Amino acid sequence: MTDRTVTVAVAKVMWSYYTAADVRDCTVTRTDGQWQMVGSIVSSDALRLSRQPLTLVVTHQHGCLKWPVLEQPQIVDGVLHARLGPLEVPDGYHRQAEDRQAVSQ
Repeated sequence: MTDRTVTVAVAKVMWSYYTAADVRDCTVTRTDGQWQMVGSIVSSDALRLSRQPLTLVVTHQHGCLKWPVLEQPQIVDGVLHARLGPLEVPDGYHRQAEDRQAVSQ
């Protein structure tokens, strides 16, 4: 059973501050507490994709969402598949959300 699904137009797999892969039509799902992602490769660097640690980064209007990539991503027919760790919540993220909500009221 799928607990949560995030669908985005573009995302990046990062190794440190280097882009290891640009991904489009990316879907991140959590099923039974396990996160995974699937997305079409736009461009990639095989050497950087083979390094650790990798992070999936999805930007949005208020910042970004990040998931650690737990093991070597697989590319099959131009589609990247990866098993992810839990969503990383940056320090102060909940406070920023509360501040935005207070300002909008």
